[in-house]
Amino acid sequence: MKNRLLVASLSLALAAPAFAQEEVPDVAGPKSAAKDEEAGPGRRKAITKDDRSAALKAEEEKKKREEEEKKRIEAEKKLAEMEAKAKAAEEAAAKMKADAEAKEKLAAEEKKRKDAEDLANKQKAQEAEAKRLAEEEKARKIEEKKLAEEKKKLDAEEKKRLAEEEKAKRAEEKRLAEEERKRKADDARAAKDAEFAAKRQAAEDEKQRKEEEKRAAEDAKRLDAEQKKEAARLAAEAAKNQQNEPSRRVVKGGETPPPANTVATTPPANTNSGSAGTGTTATATSANSYLGGKAAVGGLVPAASAEEAKKDPRFTAGAMVEDARVKVVSVAEKYPYYGIANNGCTSGRSFVTAELIAPFDGLPVGVPVVLRIEDPNLGPARAGSFLAFSGLRRAGKAPDGTFVYCGKGTAFPVRR
Repeated sequence: MKNRLLVASLSLALAAPAFAQEEVPDVAGPKSAAKDEEAGPGRRKAITKDDRSAALKAEEEKKKREEEEKKRIEAEKKLAEMEAKAKAAEEAAAKMKADAEAKEKLAAEEKKRKDAEDLANKQKAQEAEAKRLAEEEKARKIEEKKLAEEKKKLDAEEKKRLAEEEKAKRAEEKRLAEEERKRKADDARAAKDAEFAAKRQAAEDEKQRKEEEKRAAEDAKRLDAEQKKEAARLAAEAAKNQQNEPSRRVVKGGETPPPANTVATTPPANTNSGSAGTGTTATATSANSYLGGKAAVGGLVPAASAEEAKKDPRFTAGAMVEDARVKVVSVAEKYPYYGIANNGCTSGRSFVTAELIAPFDGLPVGVPVVLRIEDPNLGPARAGSFLAFSGLRRAGKAPDGTFVYCGKGTAFPVRR
């Protein structure tokens, strides 16, 4: 509307001079024609300076009017064009406005639809989320219930396990107490047995010493009698030989000397006695004769081979009734020796080197022996300990002459 008013105002401003010019009467042309007519035909009126000026002025005014008309027409044309453009602009603006309003309406409707859709989606999402949260809550409660049941079960199992452990602990304490009681009782019994064994051994040693002293006295008495008898026999034979001796003479050159009388001298009787009180000489090979009398003083006879070891009378399988009372020197895992066939020994794991503190198997005090035992902890067999091993068997002989015995290792401590 403003554009249309502007175009109308511009058109009026351009057309105002033209309207003003139309109001001036055109008198120059007609006056000249009248004057020419009044002069008559054939007569030419003289043109004056004023006429010429008026004519030029009229011509100029005409041209001016034509130009103004032309301008007016152009202005009206421009005004029409401007009005058309303004109308088109108004229509375009109206159309644009309508389009904008339609677009705004469509946008508002689309927004409304989208908002409604978003709201519906949001509600669906919220419902889905609420459903998911409800399911999660349900699953959580189920899991909590399951965990509570498992915890309850674990607590019950733990309680049961602790009760069983406590029961086992009490049983173990009871067993240990019983073992301690038994051990103390065994120690007391072993000490009592050891004391009794020591007393018995001391009594036996004293009895054996007295018997040996008695036997030595009897042997000395018998030997003295035999020596006196032998001396008398030798004296009688010497006297007889002196009576039968021929007279001496000098043997000259070329003569054969007379044969000498040969006297068979009976060797002295063996001082090693056999059975006590019989007076007969022992002919069987004994350990004492085999050792050359060294066994009585602790000597050992080495064996360079198994054949030499077999010459020892003790190199035969057999079980020992008596206990081996020894002082433990060392404990090793290996020891070389010649084994007795079918000796009945098991696979002992330890070799105990020891020294006899009492006679054993015909061996005197101080002789070294080796004990092949299964368990050295039964004694226990430790260096420097004094033990009495029982249940031994002959196992073999070492190259240096040391005899080897085998057994389980059952032993009890003794006093030297």
